[in-house]
Amino acid sequence: MTTAPEFVSGTNCLPPGRYAMHPADFERRFVTGEEFADSVTRSQIWAEWNEHLTFLHTVTGNKISRAWISGSFVSAKTDPKDIDVTYFIESSDYEALDEDERTIIQNLIDVKWCLQKRLRIDPYLIPARGSMKYWELERQDLFSPAARESFLLTGLYDEVWGRVKGQEDGLSIRRGYVEVLL
Repeated sequence: MTTAPEFVSGTNCLPPGRYAMHPADFERRFVTGEEFADSVTRSQIWAEWNEHLTFLHTVTGNKISRAWISGSFVSAKTDPKDIDVTYFIESSDYEALDEDERTIIQNLIDVKWCLQKRLRIDPYLIPARGSMKYWELERQDLFSPAARESFLLTGLYDEVWGRVKGQEDGLSIRRGYVEVLL
């Protein structure tokens, strides 16, 4: 398992890339780590995120497999205001949920709902084709509407989470983010 490297001076963000971590390692690095000893918000937001994840696991039957976490929570900022997260669920597991369960999930991934519940979470969800071995598929399967949407959303969030707000010399500044394996 990789660990997140040191922050890049100048941006105070992780170097570009995706860094896989287990939840306990993530917590040690970004919540209880020595450099965040003076943080007022990190442990509170982490507790809120764990509560949010528990809600999602309850509704999906523990089918959320991983989460990409980005933004100020994975930067050197002492007191981030929220946590930006994209959850992944296998598309077949998502499709197996009933209408009520999907409605609950849509509420859980609505930032306005989170704000009303006083959760400092900016959540997204991707029904992914994670088990798809794209090199073994026929073209019609690979480019089916469900696979296309999964790949488009995964690429979109990879691009969004890999950028910093603002520019340097007219170019977007790149940063890294963390994939928490659940």
